[in-house]
Amino acid sequence: CVPVVVSPAGGTLTGTGIVGNTFCPGTSGAGTFPLTYTVTQGGCTFTATTSVTVNPTPTLSPISHN
Repeated sequence: CVPVVVSPAGGTLTGTGIVGNTFCPGTSGAGTFPLTYTVTQGGCTFTATTSVTVNPTPTLSPISHN
């Protein structure tokens, strides 16, 4: 898992693979996922969304020597 740094602090981070304030690609699996951060300040709610792409784990073929 990798930490997700958000500002201002105190909001809620949501999305596939989010655990607390970290993104865990092992939890999300491969694909593209939106991550959304919502925070309320001064009575106004602000939302920011970005996408993260997790590539599938590469599969290696055996190497043959002649």
